[in-house]
Amino acid sequence: MRIKSQADFFSGVMFTTVGGAFAIGATTYTIGDGARMGPGYFPLMLGILLAILGAIIMFQAMVVETTDGDPIGKWAWKPLAFVLGANLPKPEAKPDITVLRKPAAAPAAMVGEPGTVSSPIGISAPSTAVVAASAEEEEQQRAEVVRMVGTLPGVDRAQWTTKSTLQVFVDETSTQRFDEICSVLLHYANLRTARVHLQPPENSQQLVRFKQCSTM
Repeated sequence: MRIKSQADFFSGVMFTTVGGAFAIGATTYTIGDGARMGPGYFPLMLGILLAILGAIIMFQAMVVETTDGDPIGKWAWKPLAFVLGANLPKPEAKPDITVLRKPAAAPAAMVGEPGTVSSPIGISAPSTAVVAASAEEEEQQRAEVVRMVGTLPGVDRAQWTTKSTLQVFVDETSTQRFDEICSVLLHYANLRTARVHLQPPENSQQLVRFKQCSTM
C-alpha cells in the first residue's frame, strides 16, 4: 500500500511512538484501577490513546488521496541539532546524602522512664551521628521504613510508589496516622522529606490525604 500523505503518515508515526513510550514507561509505576488509581494509571491511559490516534492518522494517510502526496520536505538538521544540544542535561556534582542512624532499641523496661526521649509510638529518638548513605543503604532504609510502618496500629500495608512518595493503606486518614508514620520517616535524613499518601479502605467515604513530614 502506497503512502498518499507523507506529512500525515509521519505525524502518525510520531504520535504512535511517543504514546507507546509513555504507556511502557507507566508500567514501571503502580497502575491500580478505576476506583483506586495509582501514579501510573493516567500516563498509561494517555499513552494508549495517543498511540491509537497515531495509528488512525497513519491509516488515513495511506487511504485518502492527496494532490501531491503532502511531502514533508528536507529536514532542518542544523537548527534541530542546536535545539537538542542546548537542552542536554549539564553534569552536576553529586549531592551529599546523609542519614541519621537509629540507635539500638532500649530494653522495654527503659522505654518511657524519666530522662529518656521517645516518639508517640515508642521508637527511640534518632542519634545525632550523620553518615553518608549509598544507593544500596538507601534502598535498605526504604525497605526498613515499609516494614516499620506496616507494624503501626491501623496500617494494612505500605509501599513506595515513587522515590518520594510513600503510600500507606490505613483504616482512617486521620492526623494521628500521619504523626505515627512521620515519626518513622524522621529518623532518616534522606527520606524525611518524602510525601506520605494515606489511602483509605475501599468503598470508604474518607478522602485520600497527602502530607510532607519535613521540608528539609
